[in-house]
Amino acid sequence: MHDDLIAELSHQINSPLAAIRNAIYLAASRTADLEVRRYLELADSEVVIIASALRNARSFHPAARKAQGSADMQAQAASTKAKRVAAA
Repeated sequence: MHDDLIAELSHQINSPLAAIRNAIYLAASRTADLEVRRYLELADSEVVIIASALRNARSFHPAARKAQGSADMQAQAASTKAKRVAAA
């Protein structure tokens, strides 16, 4: 039961984080205002810090590692999109 709880909490936290990163990406891709983009990049970097801290905390528990793969792929895809926007 403990393993299931950790996996569920991990999923419940990572899904909104991925949604936030995707929203940041969409907002950045629709603005030419460099100041707005700078703020969006800052927000994205803060979300990355939260996701990284969560990933590090989960790595201590074996059951959480199973759920980590899917969330990591989503986060990495969002990060790649955000980096493309920043480079544009």
